[in-house]
Amino acid sequence: MTIRERIYGLRQDQRGAVLLLGVFMAACLVGMLWYLAGVGDAILHRQRLQEAADAAAFSSAVLHARGMNLLVLINLIMACVLGVRVTLKALELALGIAAILCAIVPGLQPFATLCTQGVVAMQRAITATRAPINQTLSALSKGQKAFAAVVPAAAAAGAVQVGARYRPLVSSAVAGSPTGLKGLPVEEESIDRLCSEAGQSVVGLLSLAIPSGLRTGGAQLALDKIEDVVGEVVSAGGAFFCELGGGSAAPPDLSSHTEQLAEDACSREEERQRRSGKGGRFDLAQCQRDKKDELQRRVQPGAPGGVGSGRGMTPKKLSPGWQNGVDAAQLNSIAFGRGAGLQAGEQGVRAGAWNQAPAGGAARGEQGFAQAEFFFDCTGRWSSASCNGPASSELALWNFRWRARLRRSNPGLSALGQVEGGAALLRALFSSSPADMEPRLAGELQRAARAGVIH
Repeated sequence: MTIRERIYGLRQDQRGAVLLLGVFMAACLVGMLWYLAGVGDAILHRQRLQEAADAAAFSSAVLHARGMNLLVLINLIMACVLGVRVTLKALELALGIAAILCAIVPGLQPFATLCTQGVVAMQRAITATRAPINQTLSALSKGQKAFAAVVPAAAAAGAVQVGARYRPLVSSAVAGSPTGLKGLPVEEESIDRLCSEAGQSVVGLLSLAIPSGLRTGGAQLALDKIEDVVGEVVSAGGAFFCELGGGSAAPPDLSSHTEQLAEDACSREEERQRRSGKGGRFDLAQCQRDKKDELQRRVQPGAPGGVGSGRGMTPKKLSPGWQNGVDAAQLNSIAFGRGAGLQAGEQGVRAGAWNQAPAGGAARGEQGFAQAEFFFDCTGRWSSASCNGPASSELALWNFRWRARLRRSNPGLSALGQVEGGAALLRALFSSSPADMEPRLAGELQRAARAGVIH
């Protein structure tokens, strides 16, 4: 075959014609794969940023909620500690009343001396525990104050540690409150509230302490009277039982009760003599005067040890104006991404777009935002009995119902500025080397101060 025939045959040969189209389509498919890979990397990067921001915000809110629950625990411990004194005082009073009743109830006179000795023993116990109880209350109150100041800073540091788990796509994450690192929203409660909490369960404890075997016959009437009188005076509170607060240290006035007891005793004595037919005319008025004098001599609740102001021993309550949903309860977080992690994806997008995509187009959105809050788990209006209750007897720091939850992120510009300032400060603290720590930290402190994170 001549050369001319070969050239003519090549022109007529149609084998491999699809190869040209295949080469073009392969280039398009490669570009599409690069484009999809770049977009996928950007989506995963964004999702990882959001996860880091959510985790940082939620972890910070959880630590705040746990901090509030710990303050609740310390409040209750303080009430239990003071309840020891209130219980001893109530037992002392109950034994004094029992001595009175035993002296006038037929068949119980032998127990009057025993009850009087119990009064003396209770007074000794009160004196021995006075200083330890006061010192314990003071230490617990100071511990509450220190813990309330530390928790927000610890929560911010914890958010940084949580953000570190999302590396290398996430460089750092931080969470903080719009109010900055000012501490948990608590202030000093009154010592009278602590005394009231300590005294609420005393009557129930006294009821449980009385053996059921004693609740028979005439003793049942005496025991019921003891519970009524003790419950009345304890529920009214007062510095006599707590030896703290602004009330009087004088023993409770039991004159109305002793007068009633004297009248009841004389009435029973008159009825008994009438039925037995002994004696002549019974002088009821003289009997009542004698019984009242005898009962007044027996009412000796114990010498009070003085009343302290309770300063430095108070529990904690919520700051004025705080309620669920306020700005101080919101924790905003920012997660910072690593731009280098999207370089391959950006190159893929540019390759898929035949180098026509703008530079940096796939690497936008290198910050993730989230918001969480800590709250008191209740229903109804904040001041209702089903929630926090009235200000004079709030429930939030006396119940373990503090929780945390994520919210739709809606941080204001001021809040973002504070959180970003806190992020810069924490980056300087956790990432600076010893050589350049001082100048970098000084600069970040100034920036955080301008943002309102520190004051």
